[in-house]
Amino acid sequence: MQSIEFSPIISVVIPAYNAEKTIQETIESVLNQTFENFEVIVINDGATDQTLEIIQSIQDPRIQVFSYANAGKSIARNRGIELSKGNYLAFLDADDLWTPDKLKQQWQALQDHPDASVAYSWTYFINENGKVLFSGTKYGNDSNIYHKLLVRNCLESGSNILVKRSAIAQISHFDPTLAKAEDWDFYLRLASQFKFVCVPKYQILYRVHEGSSSFNIQASENACLTIIDRAFKQAPESLQHLKKYTLATLYTYYVIKLLTYPAKRSDGILAFHYLRLAAKYNPALCKTIWKDLLKILAILLFPLSWSRRLIKAFTKKRAISTPLKAAIDKTLIIAYKESTTQLEEALTAEGFCCEVVRQQDKPEYQNFASSHRCLLNHRQAWEKAAQASHPTLIVESDFVPVVCIGHLPIPFNLEQKNVGVAWLYTCAPQLYSVTSEGFGEGFSSALVAYIVTPEGAKILCESFVEEITAKYGTGYHTFDSEIDHYLRRKGFKNYIPFRNYGEHGGKSNPEHRCNGMSGIHHADLLYGKLAFLPPFLMDHSYPQLRYISTRLQARLKGMARLLLGKYLRPAIVHRSSTPLRLIRFALRRHFYPR
Repeated sequence: MQSIEFSPIISVVIPAYNAEKTIQETIESVLNQTFENFEVIVINDGATDQTLEIIQSIQDPRIQVFSYANAGKSIARNRGIELSKGNYLAFLDADDLWTPDKLKQQWQALQDHPDASVAYSWTYFINENGKVLFSGTKYGNDSNIYHKLLVRNCLESGSNILVKRSAIAQISHFDPTLAKAEDWDFYLRLASQFKFVCVPKYQILYRVHEGSSSFNIQASENACLTIIDRAFKQAPESLQHLKKYTLATLYTYYVIKLLTYPAKRSDGILAFHYLRLAAKYNPALCKTIWKDLLKILAILLFPLSWSRRLIKAFTKKRAISTPLKAAIDKTLIIAYKESTTQLEEALTAEGFCCEVVRQQDKPEYQNFASSHRCLLNHRQAWEKAAQASHPTLIVESDFVPVVCIGHLPIPFNLEQKNVGVAWLYTCAPQLYSVTSEGFGEGFSSALVAYIVTPEGAKILCESFVEEITAKYGTGYHTFDSEIDHYLRRKGFKNYIPFRNYGEHGGKSNPEHRCNGMSGIHHADLLYGKLAFLPPFLMDHSYPQLRYISTRLQARLKGMARLLLGKYLRPAIVHRSSTPLRLIRFALRRHFYPR
C-alpha cells in the first residue's frame, strides 16, 4: 500500500489477528467517519487466515498495514502507537464498530475542553450479526471517572477512547504481561493523571460472542487481580474502601458471564464459587443471590439444552425497567458537618458514585434559618445536576437506603422529556395518575432522597430560591413541599415510587417542632431491608425493638392515609380516565408484591 502524504490529526490503531469475518466491516466503520483527517494503522498480529488479504483489498491511501509475528493485542497496540503520526490516538479492535460521528464528536469534545486529555462515549453491545443486544452504562461528565474506573471498567471496551499523544507519552503503554483487561489497566493509569470528557452518545458497538467464558476465565481473573492490586497501591487513602466493591463487582461479572450461556455442567460449580466470593466482599448482594442459585441448580440438575432454555425464560420473565444504578451517573449527598462515611459506603456498594455537597458557612448565612440554608445547599446540588447529561440522584445525609437500591427500577420513563423530579423517599405522598408503564405521578413534601433531571434542575436553579425567599425571607419555611407545585407550573411532571427506596434516619428536627410541624417522619412502605441502622436508633436502649415499633407506626399511618383518601383523593379518581389503574396502584403497594 502507498504511504500517506498528509499529516493526520488522528491515528486509528487496529490490532488484527485472525479477524477475517469482521475486519472489513471494522475498517469501513472508520472510513465512513465524518471526520476525515486520520490515518489507519493496522497491525497484522501474525494472522493465519485471510485477514491480511482482506485488508490489502481495501483501497484507501489513509490505510497502512504492518505485519509481525503474533505477540498479543497489547504489543500490537504499542507497535501501532510507535508507528502512528497523529496528535490524537484512537484504538479499535478488529471485531468492533464505530458510529460515523464517533471521531468527530470526541475530537470536538477535546477542543471544547482543553483541560481534558481523553474523550469517551457510551457503548452498545452487539452480537456476531451486528444486532444490538443491550446498551452499556451511561457515565457522564464529572470528576469521578477515576473513582468509577477503580470499581469497574466503565468504559467497557478497548475501542472507546480518543486520547492525546502527549498524555500517552507520560504513562507506560499497554502492559504486555496482562493476558486480559489490558485496556482497563491503561484507562486507570490515564485517569489517575488526566481529565476525561464524555460524549453522551452511543458511539461504540462492542461485539460479544455467545458461549461460556470458562475457557479463559482463569486468565481474566489473574490479570484483573493484578490490575486491582496495582491500582489500589497507587490510589489515595480516601479511595481504599472501594477495593472490596471492586472485587465484588469483578466476581459478579464472572457469575453473569457463566450463567448467561453455560457451556458445560462445571460452569455451574464455577459460578457458585464466584457467587460466594462476590457475596463475601459485598454482603448487600445476598438479597438477590437466590436468583443466581436457581440458575446454578438448573445447570447442575438438567441437561445443558434444558438449563439454557430455563435460564433464558427465567431472565426474560423477571426483566424490569432500567435499574437505578444504570440510569444515574452521579449521586450528590447533601450535608452540613455530619459524617457521611456510612452512607457513602452503602451507596458505593450499590454501584453509585458519590460526591458530598456541604452547606457553606458564609458570614451572611449566620442569621438564616437552618431550613433556608438547606435550600441553598440543595441549589448547589441542582447547579451540578443541571450540567449532567442525564438524571442525578440527590440524598440528604440522614437518608438510609434499602439493600440493593441500585437494582430497583427508576420510577419514571427515561425517554420522557418533561420529568422534573422523582422522589425515592416520600412524606405525605399523593397519587395523581399512573402511566401505562405503571409509573406513579404524584406529590411528596420531602427532599430526603430524589432524582432530578437536568431539565428539572435548570428550572429549579432559575427562580425557585428567589420565589421562596420573596415569600418567606430567610426565616423558617418548608420549601420542599412547594417543589411539586413550582415544577408543574413550569410544565413538568413529578413522580413518586411504588415503595420507598430508603428511610429518613435522622433525629427529630427542633426547628420543625418550634413551628408546629412534626419533628420526624418515616417511610410508610420500604422496598426491603435497610443497609444500616438509622441514626435515630443509635442512643436507644433497645434499637431493634424501637425500629420494629417505628416501622409498625409508619405502616399503620400509611394505611390510614389510604383509607381516609389522603394518598389517593376521591376527586382524583373521579376525574381520572383510568380509575382502576389508580386504585390498583394504591392497593398493591400496601397489600401485594410488585
